Amino acid sequence: MGQCLCKSTSPPEEEMEEVELEEINEAPIPPPPRALPPKMVALIKSKAGTQPRQGFYEDVANSYIRIVMDLRKRALRLEVLLKDFEPHRSPADGNINVLPFRIGIQNLGSAYEDFLRVSSVKVDDYVQKRKDMASEGFKDWFIMKEVVDVMFREKCINLREMRRMVQVQKDHAEQLLQDVVDSKIPPRQERNKLVDNLSTQ
Repeated sequence: MGQCLCKSTSPPEEEMEEVELEEINEAPIPPPPRALPPKMVALIKSKAGTQPRQGFYEDVANSYIRIVMDLRKRALRLEVLLKDFEPHRSPADGNINVLPFRIGIQNLGSAYEDFLRVSSVKVDDYVQKRKDMASEGFKDWFIMKEVVDVMFREKCINLREMRRMVQVQKDHAEQLLQDVVDSKIPPRQERNKLVDNLSTQ
């Protein structure tokens, strides 16, 4: 069921972006954006693994692994933040601060960009495959960001669609992380952290 978000009558605080939640039967799903930002199009199209394994390879491999772990963590965080929009979680005055969810979306996008950039180093023979996976995840992320922006701007959200888009991001992150876990990217100690991280979820 969708919800309509109406601006609060009181001025928002500096670090708050509050809206008043009113339940309606259905909320429209805004159309997706037409084009990605040019700089991201160029980054996605650039070939992965162009920088050879040399110098501080272990540091780069560590960074590569940590970014994947962070990407998954941020995708899971969105699911937690989404619960603030559930009707039964609404504060007594009906106001909901949407800023944390906006920030959560932006943080996930930053993780995608970091991963696409670090993919320029050939950490293994499958770096292009994973970059392609992350590129698809970023495209879905961009659609989610734009759609959610429209929902908030029009003061009307579709919770069902928001849940679906967040689940898509979780799936992208899980698949990317699992591919790294199954790889032979050194150092082994960092890969063991990935396995431990998966087993505790």
